[in-house]
Amino acid sequence: MKTLPRSGFQRVFVDSTADSASLLIGVCVVGICAAWPAIAMMLASIAPSAALPASVPASVPASDPASDPASISTSLASSAFIEPSAIALLARSVSYAFIIALLGTLLAWSASRVYRRAALTRTRVLLAAFIVLPLALPPWLLYAAMWLTAGPGSTLGDFAERSDSVAFMRQAALVISLVIWSSAPAFALLMLSANAARNTSARLLQLDGASLHKRLRAALACDGRALCASVALLSIFLLGETTAFDLAQVTTYGFELRTQDALGATPAQLLEIAWPALLLAILAAAAMPWLAARAGVAAQRSRATNTPLRVGLSWHDWPLACAASGSIALVLLFLSALMQTSRAGDFVALHADALVTQLTICACAAAIVALFAASMRVAIHAPTRAVRFTAHILLACAALAAFVPGTVAAVALVCAFNRESTSALYDSLWIEVIALTQRTLLVAAVVVFTLSAYEHSAATRLRALDGTSLLARVRGMRREVLIAASVTALMSFALALGELTVSGRVAPPGVAWLASDIMNAIHYQRPETVLLSALALVLVALPAAWVSITFIAATRAARATTLALFCCVFVSVGLPSCSNSSPQDSLPPEPIGFDRGAPLVAQPLATEFMLSGVGRGRGQFNGPRVVACDSVKRETYVIDKDARVQRFAEDGTVLAEWTMPKSDRGRPVGATVAPDGSLVVIDTHEHRVLCFTPNGEQLWELGSYGHEVGQFIYPTDVAFAPDGRMFVGEYGGNDRIQVFGPDRTFLYAFGKNGSADGELLRPQALAYDAARDELYVADASNHRIEVFTGDGEFRRAFGGPGRAEGAFMYPFGLVLEIAGVPVTSRSMDDAPTPDTRERTVLVAEHCNHRIQRLDGVTGAVRNVVGGIGRAAGQLKYPWALEPAWIGADGVWRYAVCDHGNSRIQFFVLPVGSERAVKIRDAI
Repeated sequence: MKTLPRSGFQRVFVDSTADSASLLIGVCVVGICAAWPAIAMMLASIAPSAALPASVPASVPASDPASDPASISTSLASSAFIEPSAIALLARSVSYAFIIALLGTLLAWSASRVYRRAALTRTRVLLAAFIVLPLALPPWLLYAAMWLTAGPGSTLGDFAERSDSVAFMRQAALVISLVIWSSAPAFALLMLSANAARNTSARLLQLDGASLHKRLRAALACDGRALCASVALLSIFLLGETTAFDLAQVTTYGFELRTQDALGATPAQLLEIAWPALLLAILAAAAMPWLAARAGVAAQRSRATNTPLRVGLSWHDWPLACAASGSIALVLLFLSALMQTSRAGDFVALHADALVTQLTICACAAAIVALFAASMRVAIHAPTRAVRFTAHILLACAALAAFVPGTVAAVALVCAFNRESTSALYDSLWIEVIALTQRTLLVAAVVVFTLSAYEHSAATRLRALDGTSLLARVRGMRREVLIAASVTALMSFALALGELTVSGRVAPPGVAWLASDIMNAIHYQRPETVLLSALALVLVALPAAWVSITFIAATRAARATTLALFCCVFVSVGLPSCSNSSPQDSLPPEPIGFDRGAPLVAQPLATEFMLSGVGRGRGQFNGPRVVACDSVKRETYVIDKDARVQRFAEDGTVLAEWTMPKSDRGRPVGATVAPDGSLVVIDTHEHRVLCFTPNGEQLWELGSYGHEVGQFIYPTDVAFAPDGRMFVGEYGGNDRIQVFGPDRTFLYAFGKNGSADGELLRPQALAYDAARDELYVADASNHRIEVFTGDGEFRRAFGGPGRAEGAFMYPFGLVLEIAGVPVTSRSMDDAPTPDTRERTVLVAEHCNHRIQRLDGVTGAVRNVVGGIGRAAGQLKYPWALEPAWIGADGVWRYAVCDHGNSRIQFFVLPVGSERAVKIRDAI
């Protein structure tokens, strides 16, 4: 039967129907993840009264200084944007990003030319997989793993500390790690720019005996645009990747943006500060289609062959081996460090839920980005010019969403979804999916633009012969769509694993998130968690690296085999378990956004009042980590991340304020009011102990960096005995307790690094029982409480890693009670003989966000209070725990440093020894 030609109306209708499906997907993804957050932030900037500072805790009263716009403005005025200026700081950040991107691109360029020119062998494919392997690790994790393995306690770390070159060593490790990482995406991008003509030209010049200078000029002429595109894209990405720079203590533009957000800046203030970075992001997004089109003129892939892979490697492959050596060295470094890691088995017990949650969320985001890339791959070659133009606009918007600084993107998501109409979405894990999709849309834009640019112009005309319907076009582009979706899914999955700035900002409370766990481990010097997390991500993403390489350069059989291998590995580790043996199963259903693995506490703290206020002004805190109370004068000392000491009266009035003498290496993590009323501060990262008067005058200094007696590596806490002895705990290689006399002369030491009885792994908090001559030690990284005699003899231990009651997850705060009365250095009394009074301990768990009251002998649980959250009585990463003073009712008040909420909570414990679980079960 003869087919009648379609009318113009029918042709337009069918074409528009075929294009609408792909455009609809693109509009939905870009609209939800990019357009609507941008519009919401602009509206919040126009009407600032409708936008609340999201960083201020919900429990802060209206009269709190942090809620006063004047105090926020004062904090902003005192920020680093005045000196150096925002433009100067941005120029410095751009310089760092450009230099690192240039070095990484040059390292990958020589390797890519060898790989494109030489015959394909299994060894070369393996080396190429190692080159792209760093994509499996976030840049900040790569740096942290390198630094922690060579930090204080190691030979290199000791040299850096003693030569006062820690800052230089940090920056050197930062540059090396980021160059290794940036060489991975640069290698993948340069591989996509390969074509047969360029390879033939290089071989002819070599056969003609051309000089190295001529061959270099020819190579630059061939790959110049691709090199420029690689440097530009990596520079923009590194400009937004500020976490690695923060860990290296290199002040960048992104760090200052996050600081202003934490201090309560409004969306309008953030936009006013971030406009130079936003302008760069707009220019980069607008230039992407032009760069891809110019770089891909008449390009042809030369690797789609069915030549069987062979084993072999020649001396000409030294650039390939050199580029892969960095990744190989890092893997060997990880493995050697893991061989020396104590309690490696605790990683599964403590972080398995976080790993599964993050893998699942990242997989969902990667699937959405892959769907977007596939739809845009179809739309960008539509026969209608309007559809093609719309596809280019959507891809540019997708790139722009990823180029925007992370802090601005996070605040935009808060403005868009933190409202009553979308609260169910904002309080669930879907907000994490949206955040990760937004930050990885750049991958889809790069892949689609690159594949489109390097496609032969005749391919589009040949596909038009198959028809213009959606089914016909998908059939004609099935190979291109499959490549776009597969490569995008793998690369965006690897990139999403390391995103922290946006996902950490919008993560609902209680969600187990591996990136946050790793960041805490980095800050709190827990190398075992960092290294094991890095190894876990490498094992998960290694198949992804292999698949990416084989999709670009291997045979069809190799592609199918490696894709099947990746699917098996991903399914085995990426799907959440359906079983849960946690004792929390008897609890009521959790609120939306709470992970079942997170401990839920039925009884919050009985909080009576708080010292709170986010900022750097008087009476405000920027991440408090230390609290110490004088129970006689009823005063409180607080030290935050700015190394600023503030002394408060009982009513919250600031009595004194001073800054630690030195804090360029780090800040204190412990302090105690001595029996004479002075303040003894553990200057942790300066490896010493300082003593001050209540007004900030320094009285004495003890210790220096080193392994010898009387020297410290990361001291943590101090406890006093009635006879004047002073117990000081330390970690970072020494992991011991040193004891000093009343004149601060060294007496003896006990404990060593390890996990056996009597061994220590970060002794974080100390409490001394003079009546029984027992020292209680919060053995944080062993997740237990150990008890020694005053002479160092091990007596007992209780606890263990986990989230159940009676188990711990990094105990950071410790208070000893005798017959229900807390022991302080200011109230040590004479004990009866024999002393049969009951001992209990209060333990604040940093990563379980709760306080447990346990029997000091058996470890039996008496009370559990707290629980994660921002409301009064809830906790977020509690650090220190101290007895405050006796109230008018004769009951002791306690103070807890609620680090994550930037406040100090004063509370009363429940009367009696009834366990909170009975109250919880009655609800």
